[in-house]
Parts: sequence; structure tokens; C-alpha cells
Amino acid sequence: MIERLQKIIRETKGDDKIIVTPDMVLLSDLKLDSFDIAQLVSEVEREFKIRVSDRDILCFKTVKDMMAYIESKMKQK
Repeated sequence: MIERLQKIIRETKGDDKIIVTPDMVLLSDLKLDSFDIAQLVSEVEREFKIRVSDRDILCFKTVKDMMAYIESKMKQK
């Protein structure tokens, strides 16, 4: 899953050299702004075929948080 998220983050940032680890903080480590996060969530929804509520987006602090959320949503299918 980390590889898929890394690919999405690279596309969102327009930088194919970004190395993504689970403990990275979306805002400070990856330098994502609110527009980037909205775009990232949209791509995550498409890639993993899940729906992310606006309220849940606020819980995403790290890549690990996103991974746990995606895994949880995929188990609910």
C-alpha cells in the first residue's frame, strides 16, 4: 500500500523523487497544503475505490493515518 500512496503523493506534488515513509507528516514533512490534501484524497478515493468524508480528512496527520484509514474502509467492503 505504501507504494501506491507514494505514487499518488508523487503525482500530487509533481515530484517523482519523493520518498514516502509511513511516519511522514503530511503538512510538514511532505509540505502538502489544503489543496494538495484535497487532491490527494480524491486520488486515494479513485485508486482504492473508497469514499472519504470531509470530517475524516481532518484525522489524516501522517501517511500511516491514511494507510490505517484506507485499510479500515477496504475491510468494510
